[in-house]
Amino acid sequence: MYSNTFCVLRLPTCVSPDLTAADRPRLQPQPPPKRSPKGIAVMMELTRQNSIRVSSRSQSVQLPPVFGTSYVRGLCPNPPAQEKTTPSVQCHQSFGKAEKVTEQHIELQVAKGRRYDFIEARRTEVRLRHEREKVEMEEALALQRAKLEQDVHHARQKHAQFLEEKRRRIQEQEMVCRFNQHHNARARAVHRYNDWKQAQVVEQGLVVEEIKVVDLSEANGEVVMITED
Repeated sequence: MYSNTFCVLRLPTCVSPDLTAADRPRLQPQPPPKRSPKGIAVMMELTRQNSIRVSSRSQSVQLPPVFGTSYVRGLCPNPPAQEKTTPSVQCHQSFGKAEKVTEQHIELQVAKGRRYDFIEARRTEVRLRHEREKVEMEEALALQRAKLEQDVHHARQKHAQFLEEKRRRIQEQEMVCRFNQHHNARARAVHRYNDWKQAQVVEQGLVVEEIKVVDLSEANGEVVMITED
């Protein structure tokens, strides 16, 4: 088994029988060094070289499966004994799986029903809002149309009233003109009559004076003339 424990490498003094034939030529026996600073340095250098040689060897490590039995056993030093699958256990397992599938199917149907209800509610809300907006728009258009008709009616009434007043003023002006014409005609007739009357009076006065003069002259000539007024 793969382990994470570390081992301490020691400097071999001789060729170990546990080493393979490939490792034997590379590891040569060395005499034990003396306990001196130089020997300690040599020992540390040999230890470093040995660790480099050991770590440089290619080691194929096979990773354990994630959900395998060996991985569980590796995590648990004393795993429980694996139970044997009997027909009753298999039946219970299949029944449990069927129950889970049924529950998931029911949950899916419930989710679909909720989604359908939510979509229908949104559609109904949108439809009602559109109908309400349509009714409000129709009412606004009806009010606008009624106001426009009322404005047109008032404008027509004002125009008719204006035409009526204009016609009345024209009639009044025509009546005044006719009255002035008749008055002027009568005034001219009266004036002509007065002139003629005055002329007649003047003529009569002249005739009377002439008659008086003639009477006086005849009276002197002893001629009597009877004049009739």
